[in-house]
Amino acid sequence: MLIFKVLYAKLLEFDTESDPRTVDVPEASFTYTFVLVGLYLLVVHKLGPAFMLKRKPYEVKRIVQIYNIMQVILNAFIFAQVWRFGSMCIIPNLICLVLILTRQITVHISSSIFFVLRKKWKQVSFLHVYHHCLMLICACIYLKYLLGSHFEIVGLINCFVHVVMYSYYFVSSLNLAVNLQPWKRRVTQLQIVQFFFYTVHLGRALFNNWCGLSPFWLIASFMQNAFITVLFFNFYYRTYLAKPKRNE
Repeated sequence: MLIFKVLYAKLLEFDTESDPRTVDVPEASFTYTFVLVGLYLLVVHKLGPAFMLKRKPYEVKRIVQIYNIMQVILNAFIFAQVWRFGSMCIIPNLICLVLILTRQITVHISSSIFFVLRKKWKQVSFLHVYHHCLMLICACIYLKYLLGSHFEIVGLINCFVHVVMYSYYFVSSLNLAVNLQPWKRRVTQLQIVQFFFYTVHLGRALFNNWCGLSPFWLIASFMQNAFITVLFFNFYYRTYLAKPKRNE
């Protein structure tokens, strides 16, 4: 929690640099975002476990399947539209797609609620919770300071990865007579490649800041992506490489 407190204090210093196009957007408000992050942490770590303490796991398979299909459709739509129209700093109408994407992130974190209702405590890991909190904060920062910049490609690639990821989740929930375990591993590999690419992309921007962004955001983003890449690789190592091959 300390890192979020320090970040919040630092963000207030940049308030005068806010993008006027998103000044009235709730997701571009630090107060809204950090309240949402706080509520999320409270639900997944306190209220949710307390609610489920004496209850059996809920059967939410159909709801999760619908959720997965919606995520595939929404992410595919955003990816196709951004790919079609290009840079959001050139075509202001694409700001609506950015708002859809950032609000989709808010919906995305509800996957943690499904884990809580199913009492899948192992899946509510530090990486899972940290990643979701980070997505909310990064969406706020992007809307407030970085709209239409180096970071545009981050959302584009993220939508593509989510299409693949949620497609896998949906297919695996059908319990088909097909071994999908190798694909589970590939999804994690794709996520690692995703964050590694972000790190390289933002590292390049440190030396060629063609969008004229604040060096603070570039350095912070570079370090954060390097950190999340390490977390994902650590998860990959513990899940796949450190276990016998029979789990493949």
